Amino acid sequence: MDGEDSPWYKSVKLFRQKNKDEWNEVFQNVRLNLEQKLSSNISSAINENGKMNFKKKYSEIEKFINNNELNEALKEIEILLVNDPLPYKAFNYLGILFSRTKNYVKAEEYFLKAMNLKPDFTDALSNLAIIYFEQNRIEESIELHKKSVEINKTNLKSYFNLAYPI
Repeated sequence: MDGEDSPWYKSVKLFRQKNKDEWNEVFQNVRLNLEQKLSSNISSAINENGKMNFKKKYSEIEKFINNNELNEALKEIEILLVNDPLPYKAFNYLGILFSRTKNYVKAEEYFLKAMNLKPDFTDALSNLAIIYFEQNRIEESIELHKKSVEINKTNLKSYFNLAYPI
């Protein structure tokens, strides 16, 4: 077997030793390949001032989630977790990803992380309330929806979400 591709897995790139037990070059090639992939992903969201356009990245994540492209969304979230100095939105989107796969324990963990970073972030609060409702934790769900309305009385989505479990 030679080459970088696999006959079984088309999306996999193989890194091979040239000589037995010589791993340094393999690790260096893996690192360079990862750096190249990350830099191409990141450069697509860099604005003219050389700074990451977080709004654009979060918009891309939302599109991926809405199109059920969860792996693509996860890749973008990972970039933001490294680059966004206050990644409460990234944690919220991780919570959404886990809630989509019905992993409510992990979803709750990430919604709570988002809320710890930004306590008035009603999206995470509402999302947490929704997964509580899905787990039949109705009273907790209602309380969180009420709190979301209290925080942002102009957010119609919060009112709609509050009406849902009632």
